[in-house]
Amino acid sequence: MLIVVFIGGVFISAVIHFGSPIVTIEFINKSDNEIKTTEIIHEAGRFGEIQHRISSLRPGEKRQIRIWAPAESSYRLIVTFADGRQLTGGFGYIEPGYKTTEIIEGDKIKSDANAFGAYRP
Repeated sequence: MLIVVFIGGVFISAVIHFGSPIVTIEFINKSDNEIKTTEIIHEAGRFGEIQHRISSLRPGEKRQIRIWAPAESSYRLIVTFADGRQLTGGFGYIEPGYKTTEIIEGDKIKSDANAFGAYRP
C-alpha cells in the first residue's frame, strides 16, 4: 500500500509541474527609440551563466525567446539603445513553464509574469 501511495505522489507531482523545462520571455519595445541589443543573462544554477542576445528591436516591435530552465533560476537584462543609453532590469526569478513579458520604455523596464503561482514583486 505504501508503494502505491508513493507512486501516486510521484505521478501527481509530475502532472502538476506541467513538465516543460522552457521559459518564454516576450520583449516589447514601447520606447520611441530603436534598441540596438537586449542581453539576457540567465543564471542557470549548476550550469552557470548563459547569455542570450536579441539584436535590433524597433519601436513598437515585439520579439519572443525561449530559454531552457529545468529548475528554479533567474535572469537579468541589459538593454542598449541605438544612442548608447542602457537600462537594466528584468523579472528575475523564473521556474519551468513561466511566461514573462518585458516592456521596455524609454526610462525603465516593466516586468510581468504569467505562471501558475508565479511570484510577483
